[in-house]
Amino acid sequence: MTIINDDNFFCNFVYIDNEWQCSKCGTKIDIADDNPEPPLWPCFSPLKQKENIATNIKEFIEDKMDSKEIADESIISYRYSICLSCEHFQDETCNKCGCAVTRDRNYINKLASKSETCPIFKW
Repeated sequence: MTIINDDNFFCNFVYIDNEWQCSKCGTKIDIADDNPEPPLWPCFSPLKQKENIATNIKEFIEDKMDSKEIADESIISYRYSICLSCEHFQDETCNKCGCAVTRDRNYINKLASKSETCPIFKW
């Protein structure tokens, strides 16, 4: 078994059954044959999800209340539609970053912030 990158922020990939899997969050990745080492990949373990939630709420309250930072309704709807079809979306929660993603609270989640992004870059 080969372990790559033990840093808390990044996945701790272990090579098991011909694939790389993070021992902290379970993320699996495919690696091209010409690149046998996994990339640095942000880890979204349950602990990291809780840290992300707390940070996002704090930042939103402190910095994002300015109306210039609020995304318009079309952007929120577009992002939400992508989340709905994502394999990591369950029970109105993103299982990658831990954020609540719901239309009931449009303006207190990351869908409404112009500067936020999807943790796996879908939007």
